Amino acid sequence: MSKLLKKVSTNRNIVGGVYLAASALCFSIMWVFVKELKSAIPSIQLVFIRETAIAFCCLFFLLRRNKTPFKTRSLPLHALRGLLRAGGSFFGFYAVANMPTAEATTIIFSQPIFMIPFAFLLLKEKVNTKTLIATLIGFVGVLILIQPGTKLFNPVAFFALAAAIISIFPNIIVKLLPKEDGAMKILFYSEFFSSICLAMPAFMVWQPLSMPVIETLFLICVLGFIAQYLIIAGYKIGDATSITPIQYIQLPFNALFGYMVFAEDLTFTTILGASLIVSTATYIATRKKI
Repeated sequence: MSKLLKKVSTNRNIVGGVYLAASALCFSIMWVFVKELKSAIPSIQLVFIRETAIAFCCLFFLLRRNKTPFKTRSLPLHALRGLLRAGGSFFGFYAVANMPTAEATTIIFSQPIFMIPFAFLLLKEKVNTKTLIATLIGFVGVLILIQPGTKLFNPVAFFALAAAIISIFPNIIVKLLPKEDGAMKILFYSEFFSSICLAMPAFMVWQPLSMPVIETLFLICVLGFIAQYLIIAGYKIGDATSITPIQYIQLPFNALFGYMVFAEDLTFTTILGASLIVSTATYIATRKKI
């Protein structure tokens, strides 16, 4: 019986892992289109359109499947999560659009490393020696990528860093939401409140949309929605501890597309920094105890 349960668990992790890998590919392709639009429209306008489109997609599915699509006991938490998502999404999109894709996304993926100091300072959680060492090594990887104080330093890296840090808090809020608020409802409220927060600044810098830009925006929205859905489905099927490292497959995808489409060189410092961040972030994300 135990062997059968183990086999079923393994199969579920394989399926969940495939979903996460497919999500990573969708995100990598989406980043290509984001960079393509950087000279056409401001990043904040792009993010507003994307968040609004995803909110409408979620609303469509909610109205079809849910008898009480808007009922929730945690509207303030949803609103706070949307506000944080707005900031994190804008900083992330701006970073990817204005610096090498592999570097920007690697810094954004350093999120688990920054979770440890917040867990220690805010939640008063104990941090063991191994986790502390992993965190410090991860910070070294971030510094190698950012290279502060050198001629290669790119200030845009701070946008990627801000995206990584801000993205910690929406994940914490998800754990505080009641179980009856399913994944689709959480995603809807997140994108809805995010689009409200972004509306005013987006319209202040709004640029007219040509047909090629609209077509590219459509692809960005579709890929973003599919990627988000695959992440939710993957974590529902598989064990988070087992499948989380698979999300880092997005980094080689990003490096490949960056090289093929934008002729972005993959430097030694990028490889070294990414290796330190991915290895330590994977350890921290999959640890059973801090």
